[in-house]
Amino acid sequence: MDLEIQTIWSPDLSPPSSGYPSDRSDFAILLQVSIGERGKAGGEVFSLDVVSPSQLCRYASGTIISHTLVLDYFDWQVVEDRLSKLLRHAASAKNWEQVVGSFTGLLAYAD
Repeated sequence: MDLEIQTIWSPDLSPPSSGYPSDRSDFAILLQVSIGERGKAGGEVFSLDVVSPSQLCRYASGTIISHTLVLDYFDWQVVEDRLSKLLRHAASAKNWEQVVGSFTGLLAYAD
């Protein structure tokens, strides 16, 4: 499938699609990304946490962390680049069930 990122946003930022955390080197935010087939309407929404190493160190011992992207510095382009790289791994999917299966272990499927 020819997949593309349709939109990326965070309910934790203002504005949601272009805002930044108050400290771009010490942050923990929820990010949501809509992924769809290139040139087709509709898509699926996935969620992940984006955290700095300093925030990651604050997690309690024994915490299991999934659906998390760790960045030294929050930058929208870096986020998009990392997500685009994940999309390339799902390029062999034949249907949406396979796409969702590819991302479920990496990103939380928001159904």
